[in-house]
Amino acid sequence: MVNTKFSPSQLDRYSKSKIRLWALPTLRIYYPLPPKPMNLFDEIIPALPDKVNLYAPYFMKSAARRNVLPKAITLYHKGGLGGHRSIEGGEKIPYALDWVIQNLPGDLTRCTMMFDGNADLTYDLNLMNSELIGYLIDWLINIRDANNPDFPQYFYHKLMKMEG
Repeated sequence: MVNTKFSPSQLDRYSKSKIRLWALPTLRIYYPLPPKPMNLFDEIIPALPDKVNLYAPYFMKSAARRNVLPKAITLYHKGGLGGHRSIEGGEKIPYALDWVIQNLPGDLTRCTMMFDGNADLTYDLNLMNSELIGYLIDWLINIRDANNPDFPQYFYHKLMKMEG
């Protein structure tokens, strides 16, 4: 037969232990926040320091541009990119830009930009590698800050040979 009677000291100990159980801090379960959607800027793996050091002297004036330089070099070594040009009062026009990869910052690179997949809207441009890297930095900053894969206005001026 089981003894179901408790002495007062046993009962007191039992009730105190029960109280302690209920007084334990509430177990809180924290669910991780959903991952922040990544944009293209976050997906690009920065280039190795030896490649970055080759171009660093060309971007000494601006720390903001210098910080994006490793990703721009990685993008440069892909040999092309795509995006869309926002036209004021109109729809966005898709483009593809490709170039021949060269080894040194001072080498000339031939770039070809085609708008809307139309061969009649193809433009060729010769740039120094360091200048193209500068435009790629601007393109990446536009993606990082506004999620807008587009070049700055002065790139299009140069492309259309409108710069003085």
